[in-house]
Amino acid sequence: MTPIRKRTLLGRTILMAEREHVYVVEDAIEVDQVDGYEVTRRRVFLSDIEAVTMHQQRQIYSLIMLGLVLLTCLAVIVAVNSHAADKMLGLLISSAVTAPFLWLFVRLLLVPTRIINIYGTRTKASLRFVFRVAKAEKVFHLICDRVSAKNSAS
Repeated sequence: MTPIRKRTLLGRTILMAEREHVYVVEDAIEVDQVDGYEVTRRRVFLSDIEAVTMHQQRQIYSLIMLGLVLLTCLAVIVAVNSHAADKMLGLLISSAVTAPFLWLFVRLLLVPTRIINIYGTRTKASLRFVFRVAKAEKVFHLICDRVSAKNSAS
């Protein structure tokens, strides 16, 4: 029986059709790619890592979609308030519905997504952090420390 290895979850990326879970183990970074019911595991060995990068990126498509949702909500607010007898109640309800979308739009506009790429000799791993800047920096430094410790030991 093989011994159970301790895996620590670094982060997960959820896209439309698939999910990726990135773990750190004693000697590697493991990426579990879940596509429906099928799981594919890749490993980037710490001794094979050539570069670890972190950069920022704005989620343009999310901003466009949220902008369209906000425009639709604005059109609904105008339509409801032009025909409503109690304009204050209509404004209050429509504002309550629109507020979370507006908050998310401003948050995505102000805080870009942090992306960490781990390049090995044959494989690559990628982590995306949408709102968690401190977590992204913590994971980046953890990976860099593990790689430097592994490379100095060998």
